[in-house]
Amino acid sequence: MKLFLPTLVASVVLMLNGGADALNVKMPGVNYNSRKGPDWAPDSSMCKTASEVQKDMFALKSITDKVRIYSLVDCNQAELVLPAAKNAGLKVHLGVWTTNSHDYLLQEKAKLAGL
Repeated sequence: MKLFLPTLVASVVLMLNGGADALNVKMPGVNYNSRKGPDWAPDSSMCKTASEVQKDMFALKSITDKVRIYSLVDCNQAELVLPAAKNAGLKVHLGVWTTNSHDYLLQEKAKLAGL
């Protein structure tokens, strides 16, 4: 009974106050990747479509104003994420993925230079 009454009172106050607004939060930024499948899958099942990316960007806009991508080449993120983010009113922080493969870095640099 000692714990029940204060808990009940606190619950009633929160309900009358309109809730705790715990989900009404803006984050400074969110990391985003347009992948949806495993590495070994073909692009059609490994990567999201343009409409799926656009849907994600509109959903993310409710919690942040910035997204960060880690690669421009992987899943063609430069071509999909940048226009979708702009359409949703988001800023994008670009990342360039590096590996042991010098060729992959050259692909990333070429994509960045082409933006």
